[in-house]
Formats: sequence, structure tokens, C-alpha cells
Amino acid sequence: MKYIYVISDGTGETALRFVRAFLVHFPKSDVVLRRFGNVNSAKTNEILKKAFFEKIKAIEYTVMHDDNKSAKDLDKADIILIGLSRTSKTPLSIYLSQEGYKVANFAIVKDEKLPDALNRVNQDKIFFLSISPQRLFEIRQERAKKLGVKSYAQISKIYEEIEYAENLYKKHPSWKKIDVTKKSIEEAASEIIEYLSKKIWFLNGFII
Repeated sequence: MKYIYVISDGTGETALRFVRAFLVHFPKSDVVLRRFGNVNSAKTNEILKKAFFEKIKAIEYTVMHDDNKSAKDLDKADIILIGLSRTSKTPLSIYLSQEGYKVANFAIVKDEKLPDALNRVNQDKIFFLSISPQRLFEIRQERAKKLGVKSYAQISKIYEEIEYAENLYKKHPSWKKIDVTKKSIEEAASEIIEYLSKKIWFLNGFII
């Protein structure tokens, strides 16, 4: 979720109308407008500080909920990422947190159950990160060289893991699949944000 702060030393109504007219050209924008009228310099600083600290909170939440660290307070997450090891969960989470989103991510491990808490949150904010076997093999091969663990990059093991992950995804039709095979972190993040924007516009009665 992104915020546009309309700050004015008057009522701010004219500025608010201008911003709304501008946003008509960007129907998929995931933004919330907040108007602050009759603002002096001290109040402006207070508003900007609040926006800054909200972003800090998002980053802190994301770091505390990275890579299966915690399943607490998942109801406070804006986005939950789920995927196999080396599907860009952590860098994608950090990127989204810097955009102001609270993100949690969990690794899919073959034959290991995901936290029960995931079943109690809004499933529309859960994103399954998929990847092709060949691309995952390439990424893990580089990682295996550093770790010195050959089994980590075995292609047969990778196929088994992907099959397991895809079967898990099929059991959760509300999850949104994001194929990260050929996507940069920025592209994957943009797809997630766009999807959330559509949901927000739909829930508010807009036609996408």
C-alpha cells in the first residue's frame, strides 16, 4: 500500500481534486490519499516523520518474518510469499518492504508442513513463487559451490521439490502464482503490487 499525502496551509480541497484527477489516468495505482489541511511547517515535519516511521515499521516486520522466522502476527502482513529455496523470497520481501509493505515469507520444504497460521489469514495476500527446474538448478548450482553441498543442486531433487510445491499450490486456489523464472525482483514486485491494486479497486466497486 502506498500513500499520497496532500498537505496544504489551506483546506487542501483544490490540491486533493487535482491529485484525484491525475490518478484517473492510473486506474491500477495502489494508493491511499490522505489530506492534511491548515498545516504549518511544524505539522508538515510531523506528517513526514510519521510516513518515514511507517516505512521503518514495514521493514522491521519483514526482517522479523523472513524465511520461516516467525508465524506470529501474520494478520498484520500485507503480503505473504511462499516458495522453494532460492526463489527470491528474501530479496523480494525486502524490496516490497521498502515500498511500505509488511511482508512475511516461508520456504516450502518437501514433506514439511507449513505453519497452521497461514490457514487463518486472508488467502488473497498469499503469493506462491514458481520457477522452472532449469533456472532453479542454475541458481542452486552457484549456491552449492559456495556451500560445498552437492545434493542442494541435484536436478532430480529439484524436480521432486518443484512437483511437491506445485501440488501444494493446487490445493490452495486462492493463492496467486508469480513465475519468477525470468523476472527481476522489480518485475516480480510490480506484478504483486498490480494484483493487490486490482483487488482493492474491485472491493471498492470499481471495474478493472
